[in-house]
Amino acid sequence: MTILYFYITLFTIYFVILAFVSIKPVKKYRDKYTSKDSNLCVVVYATGEVPMLENLIKQLKNQDFDHDRYSIHIVLDKVENPPEILFQAELGVNVINVNNLEPIGKSQAYSILAEKLCEAPNLDAFVFLDSKNYVDSNFLSTINFYLTKHDVFMPEINYIGEYKDQKFWDCVRMTYVRYISKFVYSTRTRMGLTNLINTDAFAIRKDVLNQIGSFDFKDKSSELTYTMKLAQEGYQTAFVEDLKNISGCP
Repeated sequence: MTILYFYITLFTIYFVILAFVSIKPVKKYRDKYTSKDSNLCVVVYATGEVPMLENLIKQLKNQDFDHDRYSIHIVLDKVENPPEILFQAELGVNVINVNNLEPIGKSQAYSILAEKLCEAPNLDAFVFLDSKNYVDSNFLSTINFYLTKHDVFMPEINYIGEYKDQKFWDCVRMTYVRYISKFVYSTRTRMGLTNLINTDAFAIRKDVLNQIGSFDFKDKSSELTYTMKLAQEGYQTAFVEDLKNISGCP
């Protein structure tokens, strides 16, 4: 019983500290552009049915970031009826079509692209996205700005789509997700603490990825393991509230 009281007290103190830190207003950056533009590699993972993929590609092609400063790579992992737009030569998108009997999974897909491109000259960072995401036109310019402040970071994700007509417990779940990101992740970042990496959308500097090694994202436990591995090397996974995107489902 004493151990239970100890943990309750410990967590109470922890959340009280988070609450006090969150009271201080967050400094908003008006200028998201820096004098140094990074070279970015955007990797999009798609599997199964991908109704949002075509929109995501169009959004990535119409960024306000210098188009010569980023490339787009799509991994189609046993995708059903991929959009024809992907295979248009003038689109300028690199497509890897995997047709194994079973999907290779997001972890292996990310690792394959990272290993293939790790020696690419002048590449500064990777941006990994699940195909169910929507991004604004300033998404990559905001990524570029925060690469001057963080080595690994993830955006605030707002969920829509199949959860528009939510049942009660779905609403509870979504409220919890927003609480974790808006309060816990945001405050932990302000305190210089690490956060659990979100494999649906995150950015990582190439030199950091080369140092840490390939991904192993099978479940939340493996995501936690990778997060701790980053932290052990001195890289805190930051949450950037000023960087937003929308996902079709959590």
